[in-house]
Amino acid sequence: MGDLRSIIRRIHLFADLDEGDQARLEEGARHLKLKKGASLFHCGDEADGFYYVIQGCVKLTLFAPGGGEKVVEIIREGMTFGEAVMFAGKPYPVTSQAVSETHLLFLSRDPVLRCIEQRPGFALRMLTGISRRMHGLVHDIETYSLCSALQRVVGYLLNEIEPEGAHESICALRLPTNKSVLASRLNLTPETLSRVLRNLSEKSLIEVSGRQVVIRDIRRFVQFAEQSGRLL
Repeated sequence: MGDLRSIIRRIHLFADLDEGDQARLEEGARHLKLKKGASLFHCGDEADGFYYVIQGCVKLTLFAPGGGEKVVEIIREGMTFGEAVMFAGKPYPVTSQAVSETHLLFLSRDPVLRCIEQRPGFALRMLTGISRRMHGLVHDIETYSLCSALQRVVGYLLNEIEPEGAHESICALRLPTNKSVLASRLNLTPETLSRVLRNLSEKSLIEVSGRQVVIRDIRRFVQFAEQSGRLL
């Protein structure tokens, strides 16, 4: 996974920090390894720092009193999470669980706050990241309220296309989690997600094999999305 300093250098938030700042962050950092299914923190735990996913995948979930699970967000390699709650000084409002074997970097709050006080550029990037996360959550609420199951799935697959692949005629995607977790993320039942994927396959728009999805013709897929009502 590399030493702590080399991992810190990879994180976009810390791009303009000098060696001294990186060393201070390193003092409050630690490497964590989670087995598949292991929890990192639970709803109500104290938020004394935030996390960067080095490798693997984490889901953030809410649990209903009856035991039902709602996946709020899927955090993948190269992403951070927990910043907003850390700054607010409030407990985590969700539970985190490793979807696969996952390596993370934990960064404690106090060294991060000292960097914010001294580095305006760093503070701005932190604010930008939190704003994007909030915008994404508002977008999710809009999607769940106004879009059909078909539109949610089509929009999700389009958003998964890497920018460099958007101009290709064919694109292969690997879903970050199993279909049950993804269905919860899209506020669908697993049966509905399977039905939508089957419908898209029958229209020869995609091919599905486990977590592997091939969009057979990106231009045609985009046209289908537009005809379905909207691009998400």
